[in-house]
Amino acid sequence: MSTKKIRIAVADDHQICRDGLISMLDPEQYEVVGEANNGITIVDLAKQVMPDIILMDIQMPKMDGIEATKIICHRFPSIKVIALTMHWQNGYITEMIDAGASGYLLKTALKHEIIEAIQSALKFKQYYCKTTTSSLAQMLKNKNSKTKLAFNLSDIEIKIIKLICDEYSSDSIGRLLFLSKRTIDGTRLRIQQKLEVNSTAGIVKFAIENGIYRSNNNTKV
Repeated sequence: MSTKKIRIAVADDHQICRDGLISMLDPEQYEVVGEANNGITIVDLAKQVMPDIILMDIQMPKMDGIEATKIICHRFPSIKVIALTMHWQNGYITEMIDAGASGYLLKTALKHEIIEAIQSALKFKQYYCKTTTSSLAQMLKNKNSKTKLAFNLSDIEIKIIKLICDEYSSDSIGRLLFLSKRTIDGTRLRIQQKLEVNSTAGIVKFAIENGIYRSNNNTKV
């Protein structure tokens, strides 16, 4: 019985980079369904072939990867975008997270990191390479915190945010808090509206920035 292949699209304005990425992917597990050398083309390609994953460069002609990611994540939420770029600066990282990217890798990333990022995105988890994680941690350490009261977050919403950061599903959160999945999904949507974010990555980013969650702590419910 054959296993369904993971469908990948690659967006990068350099052919050599696209070829290098594609050569890393095991053809027994991954099917490359398209390539693009600019943001406009990858948006059109996403609509046409609906890949599972897009490996997205940031600096491209006509439309950059940040804008393309915003459009794709809004129009086609089932498609997961992973940034794969030479840029490590904080601004690029936060813009891609805000745009809805499921991961952020530098082009110096090893093959196993790229594969881990793809597998994490398919499981609705975020993935950041070590350099990106360190950069984010330093940025957030130096950032002024906002209180949860400024966003009118309830205690139950804070608990749910922490569990989301710990990568619990809505089903699991519901079981832990003795609430239905429907209630958790509704609360998650309300949290996104309050925080003015449109993805799980946005919730996680907010929680870290504002001291609600620290990745080296265990969540208490």
